[in-house]
Amino acid sequence: MTDTPSPDPAAARLWLETRGADRTRWPKTGRAAAAAAIAASPALRALEAEAARLDAALVAWAAPRPPSAADREALARILQRAEAAVDAAPAGRPAPSRFRPRPVWLAAGAAAAGLAMIVLLARPEPRSQPAPAAAAATAPAAPEEAEAFGLLHTLTVEEELSL
Repeated sequence: MTDTPSPDPAAARLWLETRGADRTRWPKTGRAAAAAAIAASPALRALEAEAARLDAALVAWAAPRPPSAADREALARILQRAEAAVDAAPAGRPAPSRFRPRPVWLAAGAAAAGLAMIVLLARPEPRSQPAPAAAAATAPAAPEEAEAFGLLHTLTVEEELSL
């Protein structure tokens, strides 16, 4: 799609649809050819009239409007309340603020509480029964190993008495 001069009605239609009826928005190099195509075609003249109506509606919509009487009254009430609030404020005292600085210890306490929650929630749960693979790895495999296993994991008399 180029903006070259052409008496082609399709180009004139494209410019009317994309650039509107105001010919100052059209490229200078093709204005005369597009105007000739519009003058020669009743359909393009109707499209130009429709584009002109749309242009006028868009200009009217975008035009700034003066405030209504109700808007002016509401603005006057707001300004009056603001002036009254300024006059009622004690002298030498800063205006109230929604932001109040908090002590540093409050932030440190919140961080410590968050860290404690992470530690508590990250601890693994104790298992009530060993997993089958772990049980097979700790169980004796042969009778001679069973005796060695019992010697290693059985308390002596002294160990039992010290309990």
